[in-house]
Amino acid sequence: LPDLFEFSYLSILFKILFLLSLFPGVLTGSDKPIIAAPGDDVILPCRLDYQEDLQDHSVEWTKVEIKPDPYNVLCYYQFRQIVTEHMIPSFIPRVSLDQDGLKRGDVTLKIRNVSLQDEGKYSCFIPGKNFRETVQLVVVGGTKRKVSEPIIAAPGDDVILPCRLDSQEDLQDHSVEWFKLDMKPDPQGRIPFVFLYWNGQPITKHMIESLIPRVSLDQDGLKRGDVTLKIRNVSLQDEGKYSCFIPGKNFRETVQLVVGEFALQVLPHMKNICPEQQAGNDVISLFQSQTESELQPWKHPRLTSSPLQIQEETGSGSLRCSRLNFCGGN
Repeated sequence: LPDLFEFSYLSILFKILFLLSLFPGVLTGSDKPIIAAPGDDVILPCRLDYQEDLQDHSVEWTKVEIKPDPYNVLCYYQFRQIVTEHMIPSFIPRVSLDQDGLKRGDVTLKIRNVSLQDEGKYSCFIPGKNFRETVQLVVVGGTKRKVSEPIIAAPGDDVILPCRLDSQEDLQDHSVEWFKLDMKPDPQGRIPFVFLYWNGQPITKHMIESLIPRVSLDQDGLKRGDVTLKIRNVSLQDEGKYSCFIPGKNFRETVQLVVGEFALQVLPHMKNICPEQQAGNDVISLFQSQTESELQPWKHPRLTSSPLQIQEETGSGSLRCSRLNFCGGN
């Protein structure tokens, strides 16, 4: 009897393994199109429906509409690195995979600074698994995305991220979506909202849980075409680029939030930092502009004037020290 039981058990086990071999798993992407505006960074989700290390596998991302000339590969991963020799030149500096994601079976592609020409259907392929998934990217060319000046804050501050129509139009019956652009999709391929306003109210079940009690829109502002977002008690983790989108108006605006003890983050066109005393409070003024003659100060009364160094962005994205100018100094 024990031998018969053992035989039955092994027989069932082999049948289960055989069935599993027929359905080895699939790649999952996004059922809905990924919508972006020119200049946005986008995430094209593609992952196994189970966790497996893919660092030693090849991964190919292609744009379906592009015929090989000589290549139609926009991201080619092999031997644990991106192989640029086989990639479309215009994509080489703009695409990347997440190395930590590869360890978990996630080959999601990031494309920076998309243009209207990037719109189309993208295919993700893992040759060693014979898995393929497609994702649709829609680049909206309507109202051009606006870029606001960076919002600078210290941990614990309440901040306002501005977003408004040029015309005063009642938006209470429109949907409003706020995203954080560096957020990764969840296991279902969805990117959670920072704030989602729909049918006259916030829809919290689709929002980032840690932000739900801290974010709000002004109802009176909505009546005037203003969908500015307020975030209370910001932390270092809140830093990043935020996107405001009104689907019914095809309107998008982005704003950069910088959070730091001294707000000494790498900012475009940073010229100098000027500590000064004002009404008994230490103030750091961040001057940024395209030219020296157009310096615009950013002041924050909660920041202290400890010894400072300026850090500027180089072409490669690394950091270097630059000159330190005091008020009225050289």
